[in-house]
Amino acid sequence: QAQVEIDAALASFNPAMQRRSLSSIRSGVTVAMVAVALGFACCENILQIFIYNRSSLRSEITTLIVKSLFPVHPIAAAIQSIYVCRRDLEKDPSIGLGRIVLPSVIFHGTYDFVLLLVTSSWQRSNNEAYLGQGNNLTGVAVLSFCASLFMVLAGGLYYMFSSRAQYARLRGDSGRGNSSVLPEASFGLLL
Repeated sequence: QAQVEIDAALASFNPAMQRRSLSSIRSGVTVAMVAVALGFACCENILQIFIYNRSSLRSEITTLIVKSLFPVHPIAAAIQSIYVCRRDLEKDPSIGLGRIVLPSVIFHGTYDFVLLLVTSSWQRSNNEAYLGQGNNLTGVAVLSFCASLFMVLAGGLYYMFSSRAQYARLRGDSGRGNSSVLPEASFGLLL
């Protein structure tokens, strides 16, 4: 008897007809955008390291490992997903393509600019600029690493605070005085 009821329930189950929460849909959008960004970053890194960079294999592998530590493209895609969901799920008509792309362009551009300030492009592709005699790290390498780490952490924090505020809005409890969720406006994150 019970097995017949379970079989009937499974036969009538249609996943397409299930109602999903806005937070669940938002998570799906973010995961999809980050997955595309990871694919793009992977292709870009392979091209930059193995095609455009004519260094030693050790230098190429080291560069790939360091680039994998700083996920600039996935963070930029996650930031974009916040504004895509704000436009499409929250039905905010003031969000256009420019407001979706601009924070990520500023983040990625600032990341690149900071690295170019620390070292010029010929130093980044030359092993001797990073490794001194005896493979000791130079100040340029340490400063590049610290600058990259700072920029990635800043982008991650921007995403974290914006994401918390959006989840609160999608759940509908942003006006209930939920002190664990910090609103975007208090951090100056609204564009």
